[in-house]
Amino acid sequence: MEWLFDRILLVVVALPALVALSLAGLGTLQTLFGIAHLPERVWRDAGLATGFATFVLAVFGIALRFDPERLGPQFVATVGGALSQEPRLLLGVDGIGLCFLISTVGLVPIALLVAARDRGVGPQLDLRRADARVGACSARSRR
Repeated sequence: MEWLFDRILLVVVALPALVALSLAGLGTLQTLFGIAHLPERVWRDAGLATGFATFVLAVFGIALRFDPERLGPQFVATVGGALSQEPRLLLGVDGIGLCFLISTVGLVPIALLVAARDRGVGPQLDLRRADARVGACSARSRR
């Protein structure tokens, strides 16, 4: 478990890409072998589950452990660069980067839910009826 928290930023960044590449690879294999493709619901549910998992990892793994008193990037992860001539990727989060990270991983599940609702395949929420009920309850309480 300590390995996960040492590389939490790398996991948050790579998890959606790994799930997308896995599903794309599975779709390619299904095409090559003539197997029926995955239903759209599987893709949508995998994206939604990955979005929520990424959000939970970012909030509990990064945001709650972020030290605002410390200057510079935190949760630094290095990818590649084993030899001195190889390129490497350094990831780190500072204060403003944390705001961008949390807002991005928070908006992705919301956008996926709204897109599913607009296509008629997700949970249907009628906010006008809910607003009317709240308005009726507040009108009764004012009397």
